[in-house]
Amino acid sequence: MANVMRWKRGETNPILCPVAGTAVVEIGDLLVLADSTKMLNSTTAFGGGTPSANYKVYPFSYVASSSQANDEIVASDHFIGVAMQASASGSTDPIRVATDGVFEYPLDAATTTYAMSTIEVYSTAHLAVADQTVKVGTTDPLGRAYSSANGVLGSSVSYVDVRIATKYRPEYA
Repeated sequence: MANVMRWKRGETNPILCPVAGTAVVEIGDLLVLADSTKMLNSTTAFGGGTPSANYKVYPFSYVASSSQANDEIVASDHFIGVAMQASASGSTDPIRVATDGVFEYPLDAATTTYAMSTIEVYSTAHLAVADQTVKVGTTDPLGRAYSSANGVLGSSVSYVDVRIATKYRPEYA
């Protein structure tokens, strides 16, 4: 999904974050902060080099750990926010990242969703964490369901408005 502005409402409390030159970031991507050496796919994130804790942001698709379940845990644990600006490959300019607010994302499948349902990381397989798709779950939260595209929670929906929850929101600082 190329550069989809997902922000719907609310204060975004943006922060400027550096992007690795090897990463391609699109508007609306869910991002992680590389603050660990064991969280990124060395093939994509570092051009085949050795992963390092470089404290730069990457889209979820760059996350790689030991299994699909661990990929989702790592993405959730290192979730910094939503890209409000794009960054092309080769660019190292900082981008604006929203740490708060309500954002609309597609669900992995039409799902009955209720207000305050936990919205979490979605992956199709090991090394395949989605940059702009989420799922309803209970274990690796990114935020809570706020409403849906059709305005009716408690029914089967394909898109959900998510109040993101990162440890970088002002109330957590």
